[in-house]
Amino acid sequence: MYSEEEELRQARRSRRLLAVGIALLVIGVALLWLEGRGAHTAGRESALVAADCKLLQRIEYARCGHTVLRRMDAPAGWAGMTHEGVLQALSEQEEGWRMTRYSADTIEMTCVPDLFCPQHAVLMLDADGTPGIWRNRWGFAMEWEKAVDLAPADEAERALLAEGVAFDSREALEAWIRARSGA
Repeated sequence: MYSEEEELRQARRSRRLLAVGIALLVIGVALLWLEGRGAHTAGRESALVAADCKLLQRIEYARCGHTVLRRMDAPAGWAGMTHEGVLQALSEQEEGWRMTRYSADTIEMTCVPDLFCPQHAVLMLDADGTPGIWRNRWGFAMEWEKAVDLAPADEAERALLAEGVAFDSREALEAWIRARSGA
């Protein structure tokens, strides 16, 4: 059995340990909150790009709404660059990349090209107004495959074809053309 004095000491010790634990918990939560609000961003942005840095790219295709996620090595020339250097390199690219997160070993970026994604076969007019089959093969440009024998029925259909009509496969596109032409 403990004496009354020993029980009081034990209770004080327990309260002190509880108070220290609560204080450490509050400090930890505050640090997490500050980091989430970007309090340490300056430190991360001043870090130089590591030689083994990875790019996490998110491509959101505006015409079909699909998203492609890619993970790849950062260009070798970026090693040793600052946050500002990477921003400058991105601004010089045609794809319109926007950096969404930066650290020395991972850079996240997004772009929204006004294209259909590579999943689709697209019926679209070329610059001369000729209907044809198009495909996005490399992610950032539509490639002409072949002309098709199709005359737009009216101005509304011509406007639709000028924007492009996406199909999940080339077979579905060709079936639509056959149905449209009555063949």
